Amino acid sequence: MRPLLVACAVALVGGVVVSVAFAGWTAAPARQWAIRDLGTLGGPESVPSDINERGWVVGNSDSPRKRKDNPNLHEAEAFLWKAGRTRRLGRSTAEALAINDRGQVVGSGRYGWFLWQDGRLRYHGMLGESPLDEVVAINERGYVVGGKDSTMKHDSGAPIEHAFLWKNGRMVDLTPSTSGWSRPVALNDRGQVLIDGQLQNANGLWEQGRFLPLARRLGGLVDLNERGQVLTSDAVWQQGKAQHLGTKPFKYCVQSDINDRGVVVGACSNRPQPAIWKGRNPTYIRLAFGDRGQAVAVNNVGQVVGYSTRVRLSENRTRHLTIRHPTRHAFVWEKGHTTDLGTLGGPDSEAIAINDQSQIVGWADTKRGNRHAVVWTRQPTK
Repeated sequence: MRPLLVACAVALVGGVVVSVAFAGWTAAPARQWAIRDLGTLGGPESVPSDINERGWVVGNSDSPRKRKDNPNLHEAEAFLWKAGRTRRLGRSTAEALAINDRGQVVGSGRYGWFLWQDGRLRYHGMLGESPLDEVVAINERGYVVGGKDSTMKHDSGAPIEHAFLWKNGRMVDLTPSTSGWSRPVALNDRGQVLIDGQLQNANGLWEQGRFLPLARRLGGLVDLNERGQVLTSDAVWQQGKAQHLGTKPFKYCVQSDINDRGVVVGACSNRPQPAIWKGRNPTYIRLAFGDRGQAVAVNNVGQVVGYSTRVRLSENRTRHLTIRHPTRHAFVWEKGHTTDLGTLGGPDSEAIAINDQSQIVGWADTKRGNRHAVVWTRQPTK
């Protein structure tokens, strides 16, 4: 599953066993997980975007060079981390956004979007003189989806953004029959593309040249898994049937990700609490740090990652203000246990994705306060 926007977790069909409410919860010892600093390309900070099943990580990093338009900032470059080494993908690049298990990397740079493979960087996606403006995902077949300005115009004369699919060197406009805007949300290995926009006045699923609209009443589009299940803000939809997601005993929930077993994750309540669905109603994921948070991704093993936040309040007596000092930590949940994954010595960290090998990618603050890309891995038990 290659989500284009970011993820969440719920269990609808099969999946993990979820303990009811807080029953049987314990905080797993943090020493079970080790954090590895992926470093930078010579500048102060780096941020990851994706991890594949081989444990390769991509993202963007500050380079040693300062920006000409703002000497207080560093130029960004795309990076790939594998086999313990962080390498740059090219000076003309700005960010690597996604990687598949074949090691193909897509991202954005000076000349539009690029595809990197086996040490070779190539810019693609030209439609006439216009490049693909925004690339969002790549699947295992090497298909790429993104959004770009189409040849159609708004009444103001501005170009209308369309979702595009690039495959086998050819660009396909996924919205050829409408003047409305559209943008891709997710792409799976079957070549299905989840599209948000005005196609036939609805959101929809594109596959092999056909567009299947989804009813607006199902809510906003969130994600798509390898089985063709569409996660929306209100339901899980597949082949014309929808299973609505409840919020009981909470009033409000936000979903983030769905795995290939139909497990969904997200957060519920006004003070967000990480949640997981098995069937209709959500169940809390109890936190090991802080009192609020968000589950952002779930793998096919049923492990959930996200972040939790602790807020400290202080008073400014001179201005009669209450100042909030939030601190954020990454966590992993599995089999009823939650582990605080800690930081690199600084205040904050966040997990953004987990593969099926239990490798977690995210970022963490160093003692100097710089944000670095990191990977957490499970340590063997004695």
